Amino acid sequence: MIGVWRAWAWARGRAGRVKLSWLPGILVIAIVASQLLAPWPASADEKRMLKYPYSWVMKASLRLIKIDLGCPIEEVDKDTGYILFRYTYQGVESPASLEISDLSSDDNGYLVNSRVMMNELPSWVETDLLDKLEEKLKDEYGDPPKPKKKPEPPVKDEGEEEPGDEEKTGS
Repeated sequence: MIGVWRAWAWARGRAGRVKLSWLPGILVIAIVASQLLAPWPASADEKRMLKYPYSWVMKASLRLIKIDLGCPIEEVDKDTGYILFRYTYQGVESPASLEISDLSSDDNGYLVNSRVMMNELPSWVETDLLDKLEEKLKDEYGDPPKPKKKPEPPVKDEGEEEPGDEEKTGS
């Protein structure tokens, strides 16, 4: 009986209040556990390199999003290469963007980087959208065009003089 009384007196403390020194520790553990167990927000981002001219990719992307998929387009900037739209999948509407960057050069030919971002949908939905874009490009334009190669300068023999060299030498 004395043990029970001592435990009760210890719990109440000197001022007669219940000691709550263990409460902050329990709260910290509960907060950390809730953050670890909470579902992470979906932040998807998918990239793809396309070997088509930039203008073809932009036109096909607009047709795919607006006509084929029926998504409302909120903003388009063809100069900087982005399309903002709303994508709906299984009743979940998500803001989405398609960024298109022209990386074409004489060395690598036509090369366009396309990047899709949808905040509230899984990443495989983005992958599916880029697959549809590639399929649309192939259906409408065929295989990617071959890169144009620069003509190589003609090789001159050592003994030959170029036209105009006679004026320089004075002969």
